[in-house]
Amino acid sequence: MRKLWAYEILFGVLALSGALHSSPAFGTERSVVPEADGAAIDVAICLDTSNSMDDVLDAARLNLWEIVNDLATAQPTPRLRVALLSYGNSANERSAGWVRVETPLTEDLDLVSKRLFELTTSTGADEYVGRVLQTALERLDWADSNEAMKLVFIGGNEAADKDPLVDVFDLSREAIGRGVAINMIYFRAAGHIDASTWEEVARLGDGHFAVIEGRDDSVIAPTPFDRELAELGSQMNETYIPLGEAGREAHQNQASQDQNALSLDLAAAAARAEAKASPLYTCAWDLVDALETGRMTLPKVDESELPELLQQMTLEEREAYVEDMIYRRGELRLRIAELSEKRRQYVAEQIEAQGLDESRSFDSVVRRAVREKAEEKGFYFPES
Repeated sequence: MRKLWAYEILFGVLALSGALHSSPAFGTERSVVPEADGAAIDVAICLDTSNSMDDVLDAARLNLWEIVNDLATAQPTPRLRVALLSYGNSANERSAGWVRVETPLTEDLDLVSKRLFELTTSTGADEYVGRVLQTALERLDWADSNEAMKLVFIGGNEAADKDPLVDVFDLSREAIGRGVAINMIYFRAAGHIDASTWEEVARLGDGHFAVIEGRDDSVIAPTPFDRELAELGSQMNETYIPLGEAGREAHQNQASQDQNALSLDLAAAAARAEAKASPLYTCAWDLVDALETGRMTLPKVDESELPELLQQMTLEEREAYVEDMIYRRGELRLRIAELSEKRRQYVAEQIEAQGLDESRSFDSVVRRAVREKAEEKGFYFPES
């Protein structure tokens, strides 16, 4: 068993399921993941990257894919976008309050992972919670719909009200009017002040508040299914057909993020594989996704954007090739879903066998908080 540190509370561990739908490109039915229904969930993750937070970045990297797996169970299937912001880092601009938007709200989860792994900590900057919240509220392109679920998570360990230019309490009240809930996660360490300002921000921002004393006490058991899941996730990459130079770079980054997850441990790689098989993992650069969602039709694709192999094919040969990729990806998704369910059952059995109170772990507390907000917006989570 392995302890996970602070930022695990941002992310939950739940199931996903495959389903059947018809390919708009060819009209054939395959066992593939359903397209997102379009109900919006926007999540901004704001991380203190001062030196005092050195120990938590790997936990954030470790658990990015768990939030995807949790939200993938929501009905109707949401359209998930994630933004990443860093603050309290001297590598960021002083004029911006030491805040930087690492990624805007994006469906490109591999880009979010890439930026997470690129984050480093530093000294010499102030940790302004007010400034990072202001930046998140004003610079991110939040969904316009009142039905959208919009969440900010801020993690840090300095007083939340120390920003000399921005009143974080006023901002929290404003966030309610914008439909954005502010969730505060305070990491208490020896010698640090109490977390009362963090709790007040969460209260005013209609969000949730948690304190972590050093290491998080959540646990995840390594399972006998992790290695095969990681391998299946890697095999999925072979079913993607990148379009243009940007697509080829994104395809390479997909493999890089597999390696980043694997560098943490097999459990992280297994979680990423599950996420890649979910309806929330979409790649705008992929021809298969474009055809499956109806954004393109094969006869109208610019040949110069295709990989060299497909450029040499006739239209009929391309259709057969893409159909094979659709089929192979569907088969991989079904196998990943099957193994992921076994993995969850195994973890649950280990927790019960060791007498662990899962309901008191931070990840479970925050998972319940996220689900509460989602259910207020009309999302439904089937029992796992």
